[in-house]
Amino acid sequence: MQDVSHGVWHGDVMLLTLDTPEACALDAKAREMVVDALTSQPLPRAMVIAIKAPGARASGPVEADVHAPHLMQVIEALVAAPFPVIIAVTGALSGPAVELALGADVILAGPDARFCLPDIALGLIPAGGATQLLPRRIGAKAALDMLLTGRVVSVSDAQQMGLVDRVVHGEVHDAALVAAAELARHPRPRRPTPGLDAKTFGPQISAARSALFVNGLPAAERMIDAVEAALILPLAQGMTMEATLREDLLQSDEVLGLRAAETAALIARRLPKSLAGIPAAPVTHLYVEGMSPATTPIVFAALSAGISVTLAEADRDVLGRVLKAIAERQDAAVSAGRLDLAARDADWARLATVTPGPLLPEGVDAMLFGPGQIARVTETATQVSSAVPRLVIDGAAGFFGLTLAPSGRITTLSGIAAIPAAATARAFLSRIGLPLIAVGGEGPSPGATIAAAGKTALSRLLTRGVREEAVLGALASVKAAKPTLPVGGFDPRANGGRPLVMPRPEIIARWWSAMAAAGMDCLAAGTALCPADIDHLMVAGYGFPRRMGGPMHMAHRRGLLLFRQDLRLWARDDRIWAPPPLLDLLLSEARTIPSLNHS
Repeated sequence: MQDVSHGVWHGDVMLLTLDTPEACALDAKAREMVVDALTSQPLPRAMVIAIKAPGARASGPVEADVHAPHLMQVIEALVAAPFPVIIAVTGALSGPAVELALGADVILAGPDARFCLPDIALGLIPAGGATQLLPRRIGAKAALDMLLTGRVVSVSDAQQMGLVDRVVHGEVHDAALVAAAELARHPRPRRPTPGLDAKTFGPQISAARSALFVNGLPAAERMIDAVEAALILPLAQGMTMEATLREDLLQSDEVLGLRAAETAALIARRLPKSLAGIPAAPVTHLYVEGMSPATTPIVFAALSAGISVTLAEADRDVLGRVLKAIAERQDAAVSAGRLDLAARDADWARLATVTPGPLLPEGVDAMLFGPGQIARVTETATQVSSAVPRLVIDGAAGFFGLTLAPSGRITTLSGIAAIPAAATARAFLSRIGLPLIAVGGEGPSPGATIAAAGKTALSRLLTRGVREEAVLGALASVKAAKPTLPVGGFDPRANGGRPLVMPRPEIIARWWSAMAAAGMDCLAAGTALCPADIDHLMVAGYGFPRRMGGPMHMAHRRGLLLFRQDLRLWARDDRIWAPPPLLDLLLSEARTIPSLNHS
């Protein structure tokens, strides 16, 4: 064996291995390695590219790296290589790595392989020819399913649809080397394209178009256009079309919003600096007292994560309702295939109920209290170590304040300090699938305050004579969560007795502007720690459209001078639009909203 351009020779076959954490993203170094291996002299008779992706889950959307060689150049070099290429896959491939595999002649995969093309989540189409190569392999219908949903495809499904040629239960790259040695005896074959069956391709494209805008993004239409081109255009022209359509999408408001939402999520999910280096203790037994609507989903999530739970409740009727709600959630999970009967029974076996008393059950290493339980929190403090987190729903002075967002997918936690209990609380919430955003203050989540400002702004429009159906229609057009508007909020006497006709863009702008102004007040008060936290919280927790990025992103996109001008104009109608002092401070210091984000 001999080292050549990062590849290892096995006779006439070169083995190139990509096994870094950036394997899925195909960073500039990995792309350069592939191009060098494909073009270096002497050329191999065949090549195996082994992609060892980390983990067993496909990652989220990966933006194309702008450094040369570009992804499309790598794929074009792979497709044009004069020798056969085999891809050997282990782990979960996402985005660019999947596109690299599509350019090969044969794809062999291990039983843990997964495949995902998640560009649609950023409002984009792929950057490396997937809209052309994938339908040529598996047909338009299966290709569009992967491309328009961004779903993770299991290795068995991938083999069934024709994406994977063979599943190898052993060393995948060894099997690939054997196959490559056989292929090396012959010139590179021209791979058949069973997916380009005109009789089925056209109707499948038409069916996809009839279901357009299911996700409400322009990328869906562009994706279908590009896949259709695979039937009409030669491969090179089709790949040029894909690149052109993607470049056009990169300039759209939706893509800018989706990218901002993704960036905000990354910033908001970072470990708080105060917890860096502080170890978290494992949580095996959660004690819950003082039932509220927020405790049930947390209890269900804890049981699903294998944690024992003790419910302390004196009111048997309340306890019965809680147990019924947990059972309903379990039944729904069973029906959806997310939970089997044995796991459900095991969850029930870990659930105990007691009457609140002076002594806590043994082994409690995390505690959750409902609103109004401050006396009990204080009373039980002497029975557990200070390292045991005590979470109080909606907050309380001196304790961790936990607020579950309406979506049930994210929480906020106040009172975080550089102590083990805080690190354990964060790790516990992450384990049960409830990532947290650190907030300041001791009251409810700033998300509730900001969402309330948006509802108040909509209510003020109703009292000015804007019809409810116009307000709801405007929000529906951007896929915002439907708000609960006040009954009888529309005032027929306003505007001279005539309904006030307000353009949809203005309704939407007044809505998010009120939330952005409230967000700035939360930042000034310290209840929100940075704009990215607000945007991620509102998108993940309060139904703000992900395509719009978040209210703070929208204010930044508008420009602070124009945003202030809008608020001053609308503040004549109601103080909900009054420009916040922080806005004037940022303008005076020539700063932007993103400058307030965590470094």
